[in-house]
Amino acid sequence: LDKAGRGGGGDGEGGEGGEGGEGGEAVKAAGRAAAEARLVTAEAEAAAAAAASAAAAAAAVDLSDPWLKFDASAFCERVGRGRRMLFIGDSKQFQMVEAFLNHMAWGLEKPARDMAVLQEWPKPCMDALKGSTAKIGRHFCQWYTFNASVCPGFQVDFIRNDHLSIVYSKGPIFDHIPWAQPGVADIPSADVIVLNRGPHWTPTPQFISGIENALRFIRYNYPDKLIIYRNTPPGHKDCEDYNRPLSKRQDLESLPFNWGDFPKQNQAAKELVEQVGGVYLDVEEMVGLRADGHNGFMPNRNKTDCLHYCFPGPIDVYAQFLYNALVRLLPPPSPSPPPLQPLGVLTD
Repeated sequence: LDKAGRGGGGDGEGGEGGEGGEGGEAVKAAGRAAAEARLVTAEAEAAAAAAASAAAAAAAVDLSDPWLKFDASAFCERVGRGRRMLFIGDSKQFQMVEAFLNHMAWGLEKPARDMAVLQEWPKPCMDALKGSTAKIGRHFCQWYTFNASVCPGFQVDFIRNDHLSIVYSKGPIFDHIPWAQPGVADIPSADVIVLNRGPHWTPTPQFISGIENALRFIRYNYPDKLIIYRNTPPGHKDCEDYNRPLSKRQDLESLPFNWGDFPKQNQAAKELVEQVGGVYLDVEEMVGLRADGHNGFMPNRNKTDCLHYCFPGPIDVYAQFLYNALVRLLPPPSPSPPPLQPLGVLTD
């Protein structure tokens, strides 16, 4: 190009040199245009390759199968990449989060400690009315961000609120974190909101009112969010006496702590959730037979827990139910093309 820019004659006169310079500029422009065309082509090829990869991963999930085995790799490619799931509920809901994280770790053959990192900050979980930081720990506010090399950009968050109340309220054991307040749960960035009104009994009218308020708040302010509501199985009487599933469910009238009301309240929740276009995840019938697998007598606390389950155990099915729902309901995430290698550019 430099030679062409000088013109044909070594001692060319001004006019000839000018013509040669114009010819050289034209060649440079043509070269730049060719480089830009190659760059556009490379971008299109990279985007096509990323789309093909995502399509292949999506096609690998056979949605005609009525019960899909939890596949962590397929979940990341088809559903999880770049998405955020927000769980709101009580300690049983947190067990669902634990089950889901465990399945992700086992499926990817990664130790759980390498799969997700507990993020106490920078996101504060605030008591918006008191202006003080709420407790952050096992049953309060937790944020998990998956290792970028495992499931890029996938995040799982948990907020403790036993009654799904949208305002601050005192509970018998824990205060209910006002997840609906700005800056608490970061609802705008959530793609999926998984709710459960835990087994902290209240009369049915109060139960219905709480769920109505929660669903109305989400649907009115964030109409595009996927809402999933998991129902609540009752605990079991004398669970420490069982080492295998029941052949039939226990008599509801015999259950302590008003557990016998749960099926009726679950049905009320189902109607409300489906009215707003949410998904009702029904685990009650199946887990209702699992009197085995509960925590049972805990010497360190000198009490018997016939409500929570051990891991691994019956509650692992929650993760499998959720997986089957998500891979069917969420479209694959938009493909992100890989970074382009720099191409050579023409310079003077």
